[in-house]
Amino acid sequence: MRTAREMDKLAKTFLIGGTDARFTAAALRQDTGLRSSRMLPLLDEMKRLGWIATEWPETDPTRAQCWYMLTDRGREELSDW
Repeated sequence: MRTAREMDKLAKTFLIGGTDARFTAAALRQDTGLRSSRMLPLLDEMKRLGWIATEWPETDPTRAQCWYMLTDRGREELSDW
């Protein structure tokens, strides 16, 4: 039950962000109120299912932050979540 509520928070955040939205883990934590220890396994599962994609910008390797983006498949699956 708790995981479903947490997944719901993530799904809503991605869907509200729009088609071109990209989020860092810090932004997702702030928007959802989830702790990293709860959120990161959910993000890994969403990636495994093909619902999100990740991107590592090459701008500054000392401050690399992964960006999470909703895929078309994810938008389709999560719109009914």
